[in-house]
Amino acid sequence: MLLNLSMEMRFCGLLEEAEHYADLAILRDPSNSEALLHRSGLRRQTHEHNNIRSLEERLAMCRAEHWRHQVQLRYALAKEWEDLGNYAESFQHLRVGASVRRAHSRYDVNTDIAIMEEIKSTYAAVDPKSTRDGHPSAEPIFVVGLPRTGTTLVERILGTHDEVTPAGELSDFGVELTLLVQELTNGDPLDRLAFVRRSREIDFSALGRRYVEATRYVTGATRFFVDKLPVNFLYIGLIRRALPNARIVHVRRNPLDTAYSIYKALFRHAYPFSYDLTDLGNYYVSYRRLMDHWHAVHHGAILDVDYEDIVFDQEGASRRLVEFCGLEWHESIRDFHSNRHACTTASAVQVRERLHERSVGRWRFVAAGLEPFRTVLEREGIAIGNPLSRGSACNMGHLCA
Repeated sequence: MLLNLSMEMRFCGLLEEAEHYADLAILRDPSNSEALLHRSGLRRQTHEHNNIRSLEERLAMCRAEHWRHQVQLRYALAKEWEDLGNYAESFQHLRVGASVRRAHSRYDVNTDIAIMEEIKSTYAAVDPKSTRDGHPSAEPIFVVGLPRTGTTLVERILGTHDEVTPAGELSDFGVELTLLVQELTNGDPLDRLAFVRRSREIDFSALGRRYVEATRYVTGATRFFVDKLPVNFLYIGLIRRALPNARIVHVRRNPLDTAYSIYKALFRHAYPFSYDLTDLGNYYVSYRRLMDHWHAVHHGAILDVDYEDIVFDQEGASRRLVEFCGLEWHESIRDFHSNRHACTTASAVQVRERLHERSVGRWRFVAAGLEPFRTVLEREGIAIGNPLSRGSACNMGHLCA
């Protein structure tokens, strides 16, 4: 109960209150590793005020069979040591925590790679009917990409506009797609590759209409809404057919900073590729190639936004976003960090800060540890980009916080 209350406070940006209730939850149950991890992420730890000693004591008492607790404690220690500037100690905890988490997963990255290849084959070109068989709504703005790349920041910027509702990470598009495919098969189960192929046969107008209707628990009060579920990048071909008037914004960042930021995030259930750097590299390559495919098929329909452009030229990048989405510029957009809408993602703390550059190129502090990821990208010919400059769109641009 106390931990849930702390999480609610965090979502609403009430961080001091969130830490207070987290402390109470830990006082009631000192072994609550979820609360310990949650508390570590509520603020930047300092040499004068941190929880490292108590976390290390708790880790020393953690039995091997309680592997979930060990993982959470490792990630908490990684966060706090990073805050204190000890990247070697931080990354060692990350490496162990991620390895334990990966050892208890049945995930195979080759399955995801095969699915992305099937998506490219199934949606290899614009269907001639695609301009007339979709739902006409122009309300949705899809913000897509990989996690921890700035999708929440883009949502916050757009959500500052009084014509836009920041709706968060909605699962409704995938849910409605699944229901329509099941109607085709009378509920008979399909493997994931067959599911992709059968998706071409659905009523795309119905998909667009049902998706918009399904979001009405949070949308409908403004002209537009933002759906920032990152993995909607998988569905861009379907989105273009189901909702041809929807906007699609793709958020990018330097590959190595992407890898580091994903690797140090402990996701509850999503993104199983994040616990092994070779898996992460292979997934990243497939994601990049799928996005290249969508750009080639739907030329000009997707706006690429580098998070670093927002960091270094907030107004310029924000004006591009606003114009692409068919909105008028409002001066209040400059102060997006004052947006009081709740935020339920891993970036709930960071998006309430003013923009800063202190994390630009942070991957360099753990460069040796990221070698497995770099090796995959170099093998596949994916450019890393210049870690000290503001690069170009072709190499995924600069670096980001």
